[in-house]
Amino acid sequence: MIQIRTAKIGDISSITQIYNDAIANTTATFDTELIDEDNRKEWLLNRTKNFPVIVAEKNNEVVGYAAINQWSPKKGYDLCGEVSFYVKPAYRNQGIGKELLGHLIRICSETNLQTIISRITQGNDSSIYLHKLNNFEVVGVLKKCGNKFGKVIDVTIMQKVLLE
Repeated sequence: MIQIRTAKIGDISSITQIYNDAIANTTATFDTELIDEDNRKEWLLNRTKNFPVIVAEKNNEVVGYAAINQWSPKKGYDLCGEVSFYVKPAYRNQGIGKELLGHLIRICSETNLQTIISRITQGNDSSIYLHKLNNFEVVGVLKKCGNKFGKVIDVTIMQKVLLE
């Protein structure tokens, strides 16, 4: 059974490990250099209510995490957050991403955020499908805007308006 809860400092090692796997092995992030635990600790400690981080646990092991990140440091964008979520390879395709995203959306509906967006790299059809299940709409495609593993990649932008 999966338990979803707010991330805490004790989760930093697992979060760092999960994210570094995504950096090294996927195009889900355009980060290309592995990060250390101090990086993730600062990232976690510098959050506000509008920008939560949650983890998924299975058998007392953190197997995934999700966050709403600040879309832009410009104050005028404080009503918009960006979704990111990552799951350990051995636990993918088991509904954990779906649980994380659904839970994160519920949390966001209780904040001041008006809209959440997601940038999804070309070829990540399962992520696009998962976002569509959660009523995100494709609002555009950024052509040839990223480069990872020597490949130029398009990015699909999806958006969910929380408050109509």
